[in-house]
Amino acid sequence: MKDKEIIINDNHLTKGLILKTGEKCTLILPTFAVTLQIDPADPSAKDDTYTLYSVDEECYFNKTLTIEDDQVQGNEFLELHYYPVRTDKKYSLSINPGEDGEIYHIFEDNTL
Repeated sequence: MKDKEIIINDNHLTKGLILKTGEKCTLILPTFAVTLQIDPADPSAKDDTYTLYSVDEECYFNKTLTIEDDQVQGNEFLELHYYPVRTDKKYSLSINPGEDGEIYHIFEDNTL
């Protein structure tokens, strides 16, 4: 079986696929990665949510992650990956600190 690779974007996440022909390929999805100075081990962060959403009329993208989605375990930073994103859309990233406060934005209406 031949390996095939489809590259969509330099900032990406890969997913393995097997085509109907039986060939293996790697699909590379455009990904937005963000590192926040939030310690996932901090008990006050347990109920926090992090939402990346597109600010277009059709609301193309809306995904909420938590500290359970941390991509790099064992450090004092929270790294989250959102995919698949489109570089032709504008996005906002909001943080809901749960019982610790009110929702706020890291950025609003920006391209990635």
